[in-house]
Amino acid sequence: MDFKEGEFAKQGGIRPALIIQNSVGCKYSPIIWVIPFTSQIEKSKRKRLPMHILVQSSKQNNLKTDSILLVEQTQFVNRNNVYEHIGNLEDKYIYMCGNAFINNCVMFSSKITNVINDENCARLSFAV
Repeated sequence: MDFKEGEFAKQGGIRPALIIQNSVGCKYSPIIWVIPFTSQIEKSKRKRLPMHILVQSSKQNNLKTDSILLVEQTQFVNRNNVYEHIGNLEDKYIYMCGNAFINNCVMFSSKITNVINDENCARLSFAV
């Protein structure tokens, strides 16, 4: 995924990202809703937020190195900037991501239920 040039704390450059948009949106929309990863774990330790999820690399997710999912930096990107599907995030991280996302959107958290189990949501996977 190419995030182009980063602004302020926004992640920039080519990096893995978790696609959180449902399959209908992914199929028809010119933009894709994503959460970027960073592999700079040591740098992130001093700024670790409750919305950061440490994801260990595995054969299933196909990350090259352990990385942090930056849930507070949810973004919409042009679908042309999504290069390829590289893996699928394990269920435990999907659950953690759902909780972090809901907690990040505190004003809506009482209205959101069963986000992870919603049959209309696509399985969370990521692309680079």
